[in-house]
Amino acid sequence: MSIHLQYESAMSRTRKPAEIRRAEITSAVLELLNTQSPGGLSTAAIAAHVGVSHSALFRHFATKDALWAGVMDEIEARARASWDAAEAQGGPPAAQLRALLRAQAGLIARTPAIPNLIFSPGHLAAETVTRPIHTRIMAEFHTRISSLIARAMRDGALCDDVAPGDATLLLMGLLQGLVLRWTLSKRGFDLEAEAARLIELQLRLMRAPDRGEMP
Repeated sequence: MSIHLQYESAMSRTRKPAEIRRAEITSAVLELLNTQSPGGLSTAAIAAHVGVSHSALFRHFATKDALWAGVMDEIEARARASWDAAEAQGGPPAAQLRALLRAQAGLIARTPAIPNLIFSPGHLAAETVTRPIHTRIMAEFHTRISSLIARAMRDGALCDDVAPGDATLLLMGLLQGLVLRWTLSKRGFDLEAEAARLIELQLRLMRAPDRGEMP
């Protein structure tokens, strides 16, 4: 067998399906962004981290914009899976709300690349590509929170003197402020523990009067 045929045979044995390779690449970007800024991350570094050639990287993502869109799609998939798992725990709406908020904090604690992307405006050339996906993710998160708040209000677990949408913005702002503080402190505290504490405090303040403890 010629050297060329031996090489082709070896490549056919080690080549992974495109879907798996794409997932490896987007996961590698998220891993690298744990310690690097989005603007300073090169495609050469990504390819080296995955263990593929630079040209192979662009076979899976034709442009850098496509790569960043793929990364955001991966974040969206992880977020949706985390939220689904939290809500699947069942229980009263207020308990599901608590679980959903804590799941979001856990997702970010496990994926510090998320705030690195969010808090780096102007430093990512593909920002026009990533922003709509980020907006879509946050819109879905808002919808899920608002729905659970409305149900908890109907159950009498939360006070109903504010609109569910406003209460949702309050809780999302709590998480976003906490994540910003965590990021600026270089992850200097336990994000999940602090989130659990503050979420519990905020929900206690939103509790309907004279109805006992939240479920």
